[in-house]
Amino acid sequence: MANCAIGKEREFAHNAVCPGIDGDIRSLARILWPGRYTLDGVFVALRYASYFDASTHPQPKSIVVAGYASPVWIWERFEIDWRLALAKFDVPYFHMKEFTACRGPFSAPSWKSETKRADFMATLADVTRTSNMIGIARLVSQQVFEKANQKYLLDRRFNPYVICALECALRAKSHIRKLYSDTAPIDYIFDQGDKGAGLLTKEMENRGLPAPIFRHSKPVPGKPEVFPTVQLQCCDFAAWELRKAHVTQDAPEFRKYRKSLEALRDVLVTWKEYTHLEDFCKENGVELRQKKGPSHHSAGA
Repeated sequence: MANCAIGKEREFAHNAVCPGIDGDIRSLARILWPGRYTLDGVFVALRYASYFDASTHPQPKSIVVAGYASPVWIWERFEIDWRLALAKFDVPYFHMKEFTACRGPFSAPSWKSETKRADFMATLADVTRTSNMIGIARLVSQQVFEKANQKYLLDRRFNPYVICALECALRAKSHIRKLYSDTAPIDYIFDQGDKGAGLLTKEMENRGLPAPIFRHSKPVPGKPEVFPTVQLQCCDFAAWELRKAHVTQDAPEFRKYRKSLEALRDVLVTWKEYTHLEDFCKENGVELRQKKGPSHHSAGA
């Protein structure tokens, strides 16, 4: 199995990596593992990573978790391209809530320009689209969750966020195992702050996955030691676009979001909205709720 994985990595790298990058990877491997470097060793050392963020809508209440999976070297190349795109527009980071509200780095009067805003979004979408990553997204509404919770003890182990996040992680693993490597390690990184982190950690570990890693996508006031994870910013972009498009798809407002969403269409290859959770509950061994039996009272009571 290990030799098979090495073969897959070698074939992928020689087919997909330009000679310059390939040489850089080998040079870095010689520096990091001078005593253990071999031609095959560099490929064994390659890792994979998936990043995810959530976006919620209050009415009707629903949540989308979206993100991407790829080899780490692709993520490193993406980070460079994303930072260059931000520098082009003179902003230190991207955060959708701040962008839509013209707050934070987007508070300058020039960000009122629809032309500039559209150009900025198109640039970020193009960076994501051309990065050759695997896009994954899941959506669960509160209504669907509550309906399943009436039949199953669903809320003892899950909430809508945990369902979406877990399914995204499992799908990321499936894609990486199918396309890249049977055995290489995979990191699962989520934006920090969504309710249910403890439940998600438990469910992932129960399935043999490593514990999720929680990070911040933007600077945290008063915490200069927190270094923003750029990769989560494109996940924020995707989750917001999908959630907004889902809510407004039958309204004229949808036209405002269609262009940037279509730019991501080729990347988000595994989008799914759960219309029911019956199969999910059965597949994950969620216990049924005990039906209340008829009351038995004695005649003289």
